[in-house]
Amino acid sequence: MERAWGKDLGCNSGYAGSVSTRFPIPDLEPLGQSRIGPFLAFTPATMDDPRLTVLARLMDVAVLRQQVHAGNLANQNTPGFKARAVAFEDAFNAALDEQGVDKAMAVETEVYEPRTTPADVDGNDVSSEREVAALAKNKLLFDTYAQMARGKMRLLNTAITSAPGG
Repeated sequence: MERAWGKDLGCNSGYAGSVSTRFPIPDLEPLGQSRIGPFLAFTPATMDDPRLTVLARLMDVAVLRQQVHAGNLANQNTPGFKARAVAFEDAFNAALDEQGVDKAMAVETEVYEPRTTPADVDGNDVSSEREVAALAKNKLLFDTYAQMARGKMRLLNTAITSAPGG
């Protein structure tokens, strides 16, 4: 589906929170499906485990962030292109601390232009060094979330698997 510039989109990434952006982004799965769900083998809605739900949400945001930074790198030589970023963690953490998991899951991700970076002569403000560093940090975060989710799934699997000879 083609998205128009300058339009706020209410795409849902499978959670109460949605992606709000003025920029074209790839389609996300319908409500009730996590983009990471097949990776975990169970969807968070099926397991009804708040830890898995939060981890799946964080992994979805990491996937969106990777797409945004990859897009920035792809446009580093495009005159007038402004780098984009994803706003999520600060609002998510504040909601989680103050209001609990349900309110935190309703926090929307936002793709925005930070406008705090210096632009080159051609008006492009993408720094390849900054983008590569952001991609590396994002990969570490995603890998950490995935490892935590795998550990939780192993624990759940052990709990529901019958003991040998039992």
